[in-house]
Amino acid sequence: RDKQVDRQVMQMPEDLYSKEHESILLQLFGRTATLRLIDFFLDNPQNDYTRIEIMEALGMAKPTIREKLPDLERFGMIKMTRKIGKAKLYQLDPENSIVRCLREIELDASTLTAGMESEDATISPILEKEELSIMRS
Repeated sequence: RDKQVDRQVMQMPEDLYSKEHESILLQLFGRTATLRLIDFFLDNPQNDYTRIEIMEALGMAKPTIREKLPDLERFGMIKMTRKIGKAKLYQLDPENSIVRCLREIELDASTLTAGMESEDATISPILEKEELSIMRS
């Protein structure tokens, strides 16, 4: 019955969290269950989710969710926002110091990555011109 209530109240889009999605945090630190959960909440900070919705979005097993969510809650990274029947809904706590640090890491890594891509784009045409001039010689 709780599953029915959750799905009716929270019409969750199918593409909410793509398995192909590889955030900078996951690239840097690996795809552990805890990091995938943190990444999910960081990507969806405005909404709250039931365990079932999180499980379905991430393709994780119920025991994994049941084990890891309390850890994130204990560290204050997520908080229970409300209950619908027996189902608890959880949301990222943007004021948490760990969450703020992770956001900063994401931002720094994104900026660094964008800078590297920009450098590659700038260097590439220069290299092509040099290759052409060498070939003409």
